[in-house]
Amino acid sequence: MKLYQTNQMIEELINSLQPDPETGELPDNTDEIIKQLNGLEAEREDILKWIVESCLNLRGEIAGIKAEEERLYKIRKHNEAVADRLIRVLDHECGENKDFGIAKLTYRKTTKTDIFDPEKAVNYLQSSGYDDALKYAPPAIDRAAVKKLIKSGVAVPGAELVNSVSVTLR
Repeated sequence: MKLYQTNQMIEELINSLQPDPETGELPDNTDEIIKQLNGLEAEREDILKWIVESCLNLRGEIAGIKAEEERLYKIRKHNEAVADRLIRVLDHECGENKDFGIAKLTYRKTTKTDIFDPEKAVNYLQSSGYDDALKYAPPAIDRAAVKKLIKSGVAVPGAELVNSVSVTLR
């Protein structure tokens, strides 16, 4: 039986225990209803315990997956560094285009922009009207700072403190 079905049956049994509105008497099968309620409560507790166990097992599995991700990340980074070093060895030893049969060592010209004094470059671009060469990051809101402001009595339009309850399983 599913948890929602158990909860629904418990609610129905509790409703059936209500005294008769005219006479005030309890139903004749009160003892049987209470036995059923106790059985359903035990079943409900078993279901809840299974949910807790499942959650704890999943957390353990998640921790194992995270550890494996970190291990694989380190292996990948190491292998990338080794491959880069090997390419540099080939570059040093060959210094020119070379065909190895299974792969070719090739060179191509590239150009990159080196900004060695960002402040001077920004000042020049702004004063000369080259705004399309500048990128502006949108402002980010520091939620912790806004929380402190609101708690200190400052009314921040568009922001409010919202109380909630978080649930944890330990």
